[in-house]
Amino acid sequence: MTPLDGLLNTDFENTATQFVPLIEFLWDEQTYYFSLEPVSEKNPDPEEVFGVDAGETIYRNRRAGLSSRFFFSSARYARSDSNAIISTSVGSVEFAAEPSIEIDMGSAMSVGADSNPVKIRLPIATHPIDKMATGTWSEVQVNIYDHQPGDSTLRHVYTGYITKVTSRYQGNTLIAEVEFEGLKKRFESVPGGLRLTTLCGWIYGDCNCASTDKDEYHLCKIGDPPVTDPTQNQLAISTCPQILADMDADLPWKINRGWIAKVLDVGEMDAGGVDRPIAISGRKFQIKYVSPVANNNFVIRTINPIGDWFQPGDLVAIYNGCDKTMDNCDKGHANMRRFGGFGMFIPTHNPITDSPI
Repeated sequence: MTPLDGLLNTDFENTATQFVPLIEFLWDEQTYYFSLEPVSEKNPDPEEVFGVDAGETIYRNRRAGLSSRFFFSSARYARSDSNAIISTSVGSVEFAAEPSIEIDMGSAMSVGADSNPVKIRLPIATHPIDKMATGTWSEVQVNIYDHQPGDSTLRHVYTGYITKVTSRYQGNTLIAEVEFEGLKKRFESVPGGLRLTTLCGWIYGDCNCASTDKDEYHLCKIGDPPVTDPTQNQLAISTCPQILADMDADLPWKINRGWIAKVLDVGEMDAGGVDRPIAISGRKFQIKYVSPVANNNFVIRTINPIGDWFQPGDLVAIYNGCDKTMDNCDKGHANMRRFGGFGMFIPTHNPITDSPI
């Protein structure tokens, strides 16, 4: 997306803006919904499902939202605390005055374009920062501009993508510190060359892995008793979907290193006749051990303690994981064509330690 979509190098009808610098957030408000069918070429927008139950596998899909743009300017550099309105041939843009904004460019511009991270501090109640601070946001692009009074152009200084939002008190005010990194930094973080390792270098479900089962959520029930061994954080799982039952002894390859979370709302119609979306708890537990399936029942062991969070009969969602081995990629996800390791090319014969032929 071009910064400001045409505002660069255009003639301004009003060049008397008082603010330096100017900040733009490109906020894409997207949410997720669940369906009984995965996204495919024939069905790119599966119908949302309501009223789910154990024994089903549902698929998470991204619901496109509205692309919103927010413009701010720091009044600490201003001669006025009023908003800055810049009129252009493509319309007017209003930069809201925010006296508390602080920008720390650091050494971002000293070693080339967008190489080091930049930090912006502003009140946490500022929208859309209030949503970003909760972690419920998709990728957000930030542009920083410089517009000097008397100049007819808007200079684009920096483009980056938000990577972290933290909150802390500054005096009596709760502020958010937004850190974002530029395009060059993102490029530098991409591994290059051969990775001589037997493990996959991708993250399960990312654009490099692109496993077709990455959006599967398997709905099961907690058994009775729910905890088979409190010292080992073991949970009894029953009423598993057919996809998991068919895995049989290969089930550990599919969901080991995955997650289990409680389903808080199955999405049934409320008293007003409105379908509620399915809600899955954000409190999730990573799986480190899975027993084979027997009569639609199996046992999992979690890494973190489960306490008494799960009760008999609770509906839970289990989603897949990967331990980055070739066997896991092949037996668990049938995704060997995208395996990101080079273990199959590393010779196993060591002429120093092995016996001569």
